[in-house]
Amino acid sequence: MYIVSCRKHFDSNELPGDNQYRNYTNPNDPTVFTELTLEQLQDLVRDKHVGILVHGFNNTMDQVMTAYWEMVTRMKDNGTTGPKGYDVVIGFTWPGFQASIGFFTAVLAAKRAGPKLATLIN
Repeated sequence: MYIVSCRKHFDSNELPGDNQYRNYTNPNDPTVFTELTLEQLQDLVRDKHVGILVHGFNNTMDQVMTAYWEMVTRMKDNGTTGPKGYDVVIGFTWPGFQASIGFFTAVLAAKRAGPKLATLIN
């Protein structure tokens, strides 16, 4: 599963960073991944039907990864991916603030993440 993160150090729950690109291959081991560049990801998805997953507020990286793996598995099981569906699914993650005052700061983070999501889409 391809993941694009605009979280600082890829997994910060609070700090924004530049887009980082990874390919995860094992849902049971989040430490196994390959770093990618934007250009490599572009080559992998060129001329393909791409779906992008975006999580909500107040989610840790572990929660996001668990949810995205479940979504990708269900999409495969019901035919949403494959020959008649999406060729590639990319998970986008942003700092959603897992904190008691997180919602208000998360709104600001979401607004800052918007252009980074647009970069991915473009």
